[in-house]
Amino acid sequence: TIDNDKLKLNATLDYENATSLNTTIIVTDGNNHTFDKIFNFTVGNIDDTAPTNILLSNVNLIKDQPANTLVGTLSATDVDTNTALTFSVDDTTNFKIVNGNELRTNKSITTALGNTININITASDNTNDSAPQPFTIAITTT
Repeated sequence: TIDNDKLKLNATLDYENATSLNTTIIVTDGNNHTFDKIFNFTVGNIDDTAPTNILLSNVNLIKDQPANTLVGTLSATDVDTNTALTFSVDDTTNFKIVNGNELRTNKSITTALGNTININITASDNTNDSAPQPFTIAITTT
């Protein structure tokens, strides 16, 4: 819409839905003469959505394995960035993230902790953090 001398949007633009917008403005003078012109606008991409859908795949935690044992591989979805995602784990006593997406042990894990360990993983695109995603990891004997 045009409000006084300003062109205003009627809806929010989202780069993920459309990267450009075209509109025609028509001007009519007092003698009913018209002039029209097409304007092309480029929609900028901003990082406005946090990563989602955190997955921990190939999970394998065998008791009494040495520190730095691979537990599983992390992935997540981020619809509006080409930036590499980073992951963090809340239980830094027992686990760490290495090589960007590998969940590894910080120490040998025993069943003295129980048969499962509950952790939360967060993904970040350097602008937005995901909600922590809970995971329950079974400790196996073989």
